[in-house]
Parts: sequence; C-alpha cells; structure tokens
Amino acid sequence: MRAKIFKDRLRLVWSWQGKRFWLYIGLPDSIANRKAASIKASQIEIDMVSGNFIFLIKLVHLACKFYA
Repeated sequence: MRAKIFKDRLRLVWSWQGKRFWLYIGLPDSIANRKAASIKASQIEIDMVSGNFIFLIKLVHLACKFYA
C-alpha cells in the first residue's frame, strides 16, 4: 500500500486479490497528513488480514448503488 498525491491531495493505492483499490484521503500533502494516511493504511491492512475487507467492499458497493 502506498500513499500518492493526486490533484494535490493524498490517496492510498493498493492491490488485493488481483484488483486495484484506492482511497482518496482528501488531505493536502504534509508530514502530519502522511502520518494520518499511514494510520488509515494500517487499518485497511488489518481488515484485509482479518477478513473484514470483503465486507467493507460489499458495504461500499451497496452504498454506491443506493446513492446512484
């Protein structure tokens, strides 16, 4: 998992089970905001290891359909 800058804002980019994911953090690039992104990355990695990441993907997918 890597923090990258996109349109002057931080986002996380990673691959899992052959699929690419990204999370737009929306914070400007700074040392403190990179630390916040690192904490979020750690939380996501824990979700992937514990099996909760699949649930989160399904939840976000349902939310996208609901708000579309």
